Amino acid sequence: MMILNELQKYWREVHYRDGYEEIKTPIMLSKELRETSGHRSHYKDNMYTSVIDEKEFAIKPMNCPGGMLVFKTSPKSYRDLPLKAGEFGLVHRHEMS
Repeated sequence: MMILNELQKYWREVHYRDGYEEIKTPIMLSKELRETSGHRSHYKDNMYTSVIDEKEFAIKPMNCPGGMLVFKTSPKSYRDLPLKAGEFGLVHRHEMS
């Protein structure tokens, strides 16, 4: 745990210095969000899914769809770009051994 904490500390120092904002996205993402991002059609066989209240969700297989949620929280101008955001995201997917 000590090594992980030191790596995260270093990561934060470098990213904050370079103007990045640390974000945290949901661990479960809806089917609709994964379809919008284009990830569902490519990775659906490698995702761990669940149905909650008759809606399909998947445990986060990658960070990109969650990043879309952060991007759409407010209107953006070209002057706002590039957005600099980083996450210590855990991802879960089934891949070949």
